[in-house]
Amino acid sequence: MTSLLNNAQLEELFAKDCKVLDLNYEYHDCIGTERWAIITELSEEELWKLYPTIVGRYDPFVLLSIEQGAVIKDYEKNEQKHKKRAIRHGSLFDINDCEFEEHNPEAAVADEGFEHIEQEETITELLSHLETLEEIQKDRIKRYYFYGSSYTNIALKDGVSRQAVAYSIRNGIENLKKFYF
Repeated sequence: MTSLLNNAQLEELFAKDCKVLDLNYEYHDCIGTERWAIITELSEEELWKLYPTIVGRYDPFVLLSIEQGAVIKDYEKNEQKHKKRAIRHGSLFDINDCEFEEHNPEAAVADEGFEHIEQEETITELLSHLETLEEIQKDRIKRYYFYGSSYTNIALKDGVSRQAVAYSIRNGIENLKKFYF
């Protein structure tokens, strides 16, 4: 049969008998070696016998029945309807678009409670790490970061230079970073 028909006629017959789906286009996360699906009532042997050059273009492929193709087509139609309906009737500020809270602050859930708990946990962890430092470094870091004392005030109380306090605090922070963060 193929020898009696030219390529254009063969293409027309193939288009009547079969529908081809590009699986990579339809299913973005498609895995496997098959890139194409051929939907037809013909068996794989009949396909190769009737349309060897055309089927060769789509090899490797998955062979699907007409019923399976109808299910895929129905799914695609339903997806399109859903998209159109969402566009037509969707809210301008949909709750799932991650901008809902920006435009509706009264509906947003306050996270301050969780932030406070996380902050307490972080401070507790930091204090336990501070215990590993030398006593003078630990004391100076606490006074500078927790009590708001300046380098100059710490230096005056400890009877050392401002540079010595800055060096001590900087080294203590570096030790914390090196071992714990």
